Amino acid sequence: MKLRPRYIAVVVSLIMSVTVALLAFYSRPNVAVTLTFAGYTNDQTGLYTFAIFRLSNHTRHIFACMQGPLEVKSQQGWLEDNEHTGFQHRPNLEPGKHMTITLLSPPTNKIWRANFVLHKMTIRPTWQLKIMGFRWQTTPNTYLIRSAEIGN
Repeated sequence: MKLRPRYIAVVVSLIMSVTVALLAFYSRPNVAVTLTFAGYTNDQTGLYTFAIFRLSNHTRHIFACMQGPLEVKSQQGWLEDNEHTGFQHRPNLEPGKHMTITLLSPPTNKIWRANFVLHKMTIRPTWQLKIMGFRWQTTPNTYLIRSAEIGN
C-alpha cells in the first residue's frame, strides 16, 4: 500500500498541533494568583485608614490565605511590621474566585507593600476522613505573594 504525500502531511501536522497544545497546557505556572491594590478607605470615625486588596485565584487549587508582614521602605531598606502576621483570611480562596482583603494601612506618606502567605489545600479522600477525622490538609506548597510598592 502506497501512502499519499498529502495524507502523510495531514497526519504529521495533526501530531504537531496536538503536541503544541499539550505543551502549552502543561507549561502554565503552578501558582497563578494575582494581588491587586484597589485603594484606600476610612473607618466611620475617620481615625483609621484601610488599604483594600483583591486576591484572585486563576488556578484549579484551593488556598488558605494568611497575612504576611507589611513592609515599609526606609533609608536602611524594607522594615517589617509583624503586628498582624499570621492572621488567616476567611474563607479559603477557591479556584476561579477572588477575595477582598482590608488591612490597616501604614501612614500614606510612606512607601510600603503587603505580603500574603498562601497554603495550597488538598481534600482528603473519604477513607482518610474516617480515620483522621478532618477533611482539609495543607501540603508543603506554601507561596509568598507580595503587592507592588504603594504610596508616594
